[in-house]
Amino acid sequence: PAAGATMSTARAEMNIERLLNTCNRLASQNLAEREDLREQLQTYTNHLSTSADKLDELYRAGSEAKSADVYRRKINALKKKLKEATAATDKEDAEQRPKDEGLRRRKTARQELLQTDKPAAEQQELNKQQQEDLQETITQDMLSMAQRMKQQSHATHDILREDNMALDEANQITDRNSEMLNEANAKLKAQLEEYGGCWVWLMMLAVLAVFVMMIVFIKITA
Repeated sequence: PAAGATMSTARAEMNIERLLNTCNRLASQNLAEREDLREQLQTYTNHLSTSADKLDELYRAGSEAKSADVYRRKINALKKKLKEATAATDKEDAEQRPKDEGLRRRKTARQELLQTDKPAAEQQELNKQQQEDLQETITQDMLSMAQRMKQQSHATHDILREDNMALDEANQITDRNSEMLNEANAKLKAQLEEYGGCWVWLMMLAVLAVFVMMIVFIKITA
């Protein structure tokens, strides 16, 4: 379960980083003159905010001392830039609001000219391509992650196998030492049994000799 939670957290972080890169590319364009880009960036930043909240939940579930604040700061910076672009557009519209029909027609012509710079079909194709690129990048990263995990698993297996071999060898050495110790104990016991009887007889003879000498000494002194 811990490995699954770690993988989910890594996947969520990777998705946020990829989407942040896409938003940064959009924000680098002229947002003040492109309403479609502002709407797209607004959608992405809202999705990023939701993803950051989910990432915090994953951190808490995995007992990780981390938070998604670093991503929130980047998201807030994008939102601030979007807000500034929207305010600039509103200000420009207010300043250039036509006072007569002729000005309105010129404004309409200008908006149509801006919109025709990139037809709707081309914009949809661009959005589709961006989504496909993002999905492909995520897929490649996931495959690379799976390959690294597989390699780590093989390395761990090799280490465990080497440890088992070392443990078996240590057990064999312990068994041989135990056998040698048993043989040495048996030899020592046999030697004690062989020479122990002689020492007992010698001590008994010594005691008897002392006893006889004491009797003789008593008789002489008496």
